[in-house]
Amino acid sequence: MKDRTSGFSRSSRRGAAQAGGRAPRTTKTSAPPPAAKPPFWKSPIVLLTGGVLVVAVVAIGLLQLAPGSGHSGPAAPGSTSAAGIFVPADGTPENIAFGRSLGRPDAPIHLVVWSDFQCPACKAFADTNEPQLIRDYVIPGKLRIDYRDLVIIGPESSAAAAAARCADQQSQFWPYHDVLFANQLPENSGGLGPKRLKDMADAIGLDRVKFDACLPSNDLFNQIQAESQQGQGRGNATPILDFGTVVIEGSPPYDSLKQTVDGLLAVAPSASATGASPSGASPSGASPSGASPSGAASASASP
Repeated sequence: MKDRTSGFSRSSRRGAAQAGGRAPRTTKTSAPPPAAKPPFWKSPIVLLTGGVLVVAVVAIGLLQLAPGSGHSGPAAPGSTSAAGIFVPADGTPENIAFGRSLGRPDAPIHLVVWSDFQCPACKAFADTNEPQLIRDYVIPGKLRIDYRDLVIIGPESSAAAAAARCADQQSQFWPYHDVLFANQLPENSGGLGPKRLKDMADAIGLDRVKFDACLPSNDLFNQIQAESQQGQGRGNATPILDFGTVVIEGSPPYDSLKQTVDGLLAVAPSASATGASPSGASPSGASPSGASPSGAASASASP
């Protein structure tokens, strides 16, 4: 048993006394140095995103294991399916879509949209600014939009991102993107649960056998994780509108966003028509991920 005041045992003190010596004196120690600043990987946004992605492994697996929701059937644009899924009347034009990208790969300006399908501000961007950008800049060949996942809200965000990638395997990313945002409910409330995600696939006429088989893929989780980690370095709030040299967080008024795009166009080289179709579809050999081909002017995000 130790003497709490000295830090030495009683037997050692008796031995010192018998030897005619004295027990060693205690000395005061200085206060410990202040704690070091936690490393980057311990920052709140990184820990939050990492936690979401870990939970997402389970969520993506549950998409396949969930009881079958049946096939509720497709819905015409502007109507609601038998399962209650609304399909927007004016969806993203499919003739300018290639994978998760919109517009010509050689457009002078590239915009990377880092987004979470549960994010209300991301829905606001998808509902308002995005259609206007498509009309004013993407269709004329001045702007290319690349969608990227930045899941930060919860496991339903990751499940929705995985489902959208499965829709992309059937060349239907943008219709599924539109339906996800059109049917957004409060965060982590079941609005993007397994049954509803499958009902959304039915609403836009996806092949359910292929869709259901795609969902539990570990590759999807790895892709979503890697992309979200990349997005963390571009901003702190979704959506992140990443022009490369200019980064905007949130969904600003369209007039403000238009000024930004016009300013970038004023100093950007003109798009070359070589190898690009008038409709904006990617030429043969372009990457299905939406990445810019070598040599194209790009403002896409850096790692």
